[in-house]
Amino acid sequence: MLNTGKLLRQNLFCKAVLVAALAPWPVLAAPLPDAAKIDFEFELPKIDTSMYARPYVAVWVEDEQRQSVKTIQLWVGKDEWLKDMRS
Repeated sequence: MLNTGKLLRQNLFCKAVLVAALAPWPVLAAPLPDAAKIDFEFELPKIDTSMYARPYVAVWVEDEQRQSVKTIQLWVGKDEWLKDMRS
């Protein structure tokens, strides 16, 4: 299929559509009402080992320059490694 270029063109088109759909549109953006909310769920894998340490989980908001605006939530077991966290 790649010899004909058909699959490659389809993948590029799909990626372009996805990028366009997810691109930030600050001109069209409106402030969220005070009652706005977001729900999210995640599940940590259960790993059967004696050396397993639960991971840090963080949720934050970034601006269009990828700068942190606000930390929403941070779950940690110990704060020993917080100084080394990076986004």
